[in-house]
Amino acid sequence: MRPLKLYIATSLDGYIATADGSVEWLDAYQSDEEDYGYHRFYDSVDTLLMGGNTYRAILGFGCDWPYAGKQTWVLSRSIQAATSGQVGIISRDALTFVRQLKSLETGKDIWLVGGGEIISLLLAENLIDEMLLCIFPVMLGNGIPLFPPSPALSKWRLEEQRSFPSGATMLTYKLS
Repeated sequence: MRPLKLYIATSLDGYIATADGSVEWLDAYQSDEEDYGYHRFYDSVDTLLMGGNTYRAILGFGCDWPYAGKQTWVLSRSIQAATSGQVGIISRDALTFVRQLKSLETGKDIWLVGGGEIISLLLAENLIDEMLLCIFPVMLGNGIPLFPPSPALSKWRLEEQRSFPSGATMLTYKLS
């Protein structure tokens, strides 16, 4: 089975974006010296999975598709067509699709990019194998939560913790 891994940035109070979907609060933590393990993680995946809101947010950055060379799947009932040949839209039976994607014998790891609704859906079905949470020392006060209400009960084992000069902490958990 190919592992499905959530790698995501979150505020100290558990938000992945402001209420309007902005992630500009992360700009203060960008550095040429530190990538918070991103490049190593990015090299370990060949497939990305995300929800429709995350896809639209990335398109809203106004840049070329940042995941060239990687297959991206968008789980959304409201998006009809992709903007790139490397992006596929899954509008029905998302859980079956994710199970089939994980069962493929070839390929690297799968990155669950976001967002919160997709994370909760996949958590409820125990389809996420590992979570890499980069927690930044900022309180947003409100916004889009990392885990929307009512995720199913699941137990996780802390595998690694790493601190950065910025005050950020990377916590790596595996499903128990």
